[in-house]
Amino acid sequence: NSPPQPGSFSVTPGSGFALNETFSFVASKWVDSDLPITYQFGYLTASGEFTSLVSPSENTFSYLTLAAGSSSASYAVTCVSRIFDSLAAGSSSSAAVTVKPGAPMSLAQMSAYVNSTLTAGSGSSDSLKQSVALTSYVLNAEDCSATACSTEVIVAKVSARNSVIGNIAVLADLDDPTEQTVTGLMTSLASVTQN
Repeated sequence: NSPPQPGSFSVTPGSGFALNETFSFVASKWVDSDLPITYQFGYLTASGEFTSLVSPSENTFSYLTLAAGSSSASYAVTCVSRIFDSLAAGSSSSAAVTVKPGAPMSLAQMSAYVNSTLTAGSGSSDSLKQSVALTSYVLNAEDCSATACSTEVIVAKVSARNSVIGNIAVLADLDDPTEQTVTGLMTSLASVTQN
């Protein structure tokens, strides 16, 4: 079984600001005789690991908010579409966008953002994946392993991380607790607990 034949994948706009810009992920003209074709969207982490934001479905597009890219990579984020046929043969395509950090958040703003994002993401596994990815970005924006963080910042991060873990725990109640979904969430959880 061969994978779906190349079509196109694009992400627009080509640049924006973290947490504020909505990016349109669109895959089109992919062909395979083993229907249906499903599409999964996500991005590559700084270490090159794929982080899924949207589980495989027949939807050829999605609207997503992204975290900022690394300053050492000129804020580039590699967006990825994985395309599968009904027999699980897969192809992938990528597109780079520039996502710069927005204005720094105060501790109160960070806490409010984390809480509202996790609350908004509690309805489905895809919403939860997006919430965890954005929350991990917000929590890791100030690296406490490289600088001395105040006790207040550390306590807020621990509290927010516990909320993320609690939200991941509800995965068993979601509509698609597949191995792929759990793996994607655990990758996101690792980034939430990095510093």
